[in-house]
Amino acid sequence: MLKENLIIIQRAIDNKVQISFRFNGYTYEKKLEPVRRSKDVVSPYYIVASCGRYYLLACKENLQREGLPKNMSIWRIDLMTDIYIPGVNEKLGIPGNRITPKNEVENLPLKWSDDFQLK
Repeated sequence: MLKENLIIIQRAIDNKVQISFRFNGYTYEKKLEPVRRSKDVVSPYYIVASCGRYYLLACKENLQREGLPKNMSIWRIDLMTDIYIPGVNEKLGIPGNRITPKNEVENLPLKWSDDFQLK
């Protein structure tokens, strides 16, 4: 599942389009369970590997509340399920819904730096 998630996310990053997914947490029985009913929609920017886990640096899209500040968010990729690219239509050549430009997202580096985690 992780490999498939990484492929979908990387395709979205390459095409500069949003992704939608269900974010999960572990129950006391160590089973994945959604943390909320609705799916999250984010603009993905970077995949980061740290301590054997993969993380996504993104901007959560608050579709219902326009005007809210856009902040960087960090998501653990192995806790994401049901990932898809909304708005994609390969027949019509539509890659999906465009991401929020990097320069409009607070705390997000415009260019990747290997010392990001230290900052």
